[in-house]
Amino acid sequence: PFVVQNMIAGAIRIPLWEYLLGTFLALVPGIFAWTVFGEQITNALDDASKVNYWLIGGALVLFAAFIYLTRRWLRSRGF
Repeated sequence: PFVVQNMIAGAIRIPLWEYLLGTFLALVPGIFAWTVFGEQITNALDDASKVNYWLIGGALVLFAAFIYLTRRWLRSRGF
């Protein structure tokens, strides 16, 4: 599906910086989640005492704040 998305973005002439920013913002939550939660799942499987619940909670708060701020920014731009 990414090939189709790229072709549509080129056809409607989305500026490169907007396309790159959108791609970056779309990838950040997944990368962050895989990094933080993947490590904690590995720790839980190895030794349950190694799980850092503060890190998991902080990651969830940051993720929620990212979603909130992104939605607010998009609404201010009329999306």
